[in-house]
Amino acid sequence: GNFDKPLRALIFDSKYDTYKGVVAYVRVVDGEVKRGDNITMMAVGAESDVVEVGFFKPDLQTTEKLVAGDIGYIATGFKSVEHCQVGDTITDSKMLATDRQVGRVSEVQALPGYKKVIPMVYASFYPIEGDDYNFMRDALDKLKLNDAAFAFEPESNLALGRGFRCGFLGMLHLEIIQSRLEREFEISPTITTPSVVYEVQMKGKSETDEKLHPVKSVEGGPAPQEFNRVKVYSATEMPDPSMIERIYEPFVKLDIISPSSYLGNIMEVMRNTRAEYLNTEYIDAERMVLSFNCPLTDVITNMHDDLKSASSGYASMNYEVIGYRPYDLVKLDIMVANEKVDAFSRIVPKENAFAEGKRTVEKLKDSIPKQNFQIAIQATIGAKVIARETIKAFRKDVTSGLYGGDITRKRKLLEKQKKGKKKMKNIGKVSIPSEAFLNVLKK
Repeated sequence: GNFDKPLRALIFDSKYDTYKGVVAYVRVVDGEVKRGDNITMMAVGAESDVVEVGFFKPDLQTTEKLVAGDIGYIATGFKSVEHCQVGDTITDSKMLATDRQVGRVSEVQALPGYKKVIPMVYASFYPIEGDDYNFMRDALDKLKLNDAAFAFEPESNLALGRGFRCGFLGMLHLEIIQSRLEREFEISPTITTPSVVYEVQMKGKSETDEKLHPVKSVEGGPAPQEFNRVKVYSATEMPDPSMIERIYEPFVKLDIISPSSYLGNIMEVMRNTRAEYLNTEYIDAERMVLSFNCPLTDVITNMHDDLKSASSGYASMNYEVIGYRPYDLVKLDIMVANEKVDAFSRIVPKENAFAEGKRTVEKLKDSIPKQNFQIAIQATIGAKVIARETIKAFRKDVTSGLYGGDITRKRKLLEKQKKGKKKMKNIGKVSIPSEAFLNVLKK
């Protein structure tokens, strides 16, 4: 680093302090920073006065200033975690302001490597109790502070109430956030089925529902006015089938690196997906790279675990999005006691819909406890039921208090019980435990 150059400090972690605001953990590359300095976050553009600077010993210990080469912390005073992102560069606001006033290109350049992370998987988190909404928002804010890849925004649902649409890098990332919510904040949210971002080509003119998210750009620039396509983040947002011309899903270029001896096992795993084989390259005599084009949905579900199992843990994979392709997809809904449960709705390939529906209702049958009335669990596509399971009711022996005697008395009691259960079935509400939502996510 250079002591004489303007301040440049790289944020590598952060935490929230009630009194000092967001505390950024930094490595000072150039210049110096001290209490009272006015600083700017170069990627975000937010400004603040430094509340405090210091070192880790290992607790936070204040000091007069941090200079080039130091690793320490800067208490920024920011009350919003959005302003302080991992990978951003902190610099001196005065230097940037001077450059702007004289109209020259600033000599202060952001440190290389910062790139805004784009979530690949979306799922909605809803608090079980409506009163916990603000508490959950604060908890998600704190998790986002030191997890640059995590994103969330408020949303509401008629069935589930107010919650948050959350973005993740993949299924493992989702499980980590869910686990941290339970462990650090004792929150067990209702989680909807994870989904990638689909694009739907609408029929007719672009007079779409205001709740939908229009696609505003395509490769090479902004989308033309007649380009009537919308983004769909979850199955509950899917427009009515009569309005849909075609559904597009994201595809990725997938590379799997593995010892050559596991070629057969890996190809067997990939045969169970919708991947399209491209080629095999040999790195050396013992290692190879298998390349595929594959729907992102297939990659984010259980592919990582399946590849590890097939290769005794040796295989690894990486992927990059290559664009959207049309595919024959349908919306699969799940009904529990004749009520649609939005959290279980998902978008699936038409050829897999029956198997996916059957798997889901079987899992739910094992996850939902018995009630005093019979519960029907159905998988549906539109009005058509494609799979069904039934959870039988608890049955009390109402004739146990009788000692022989007239058979009509027994029949009368059994008939009364039958009528009572029928009434309960019509008005009863089924309580679905949070574990059931997680069980359905796992194949």
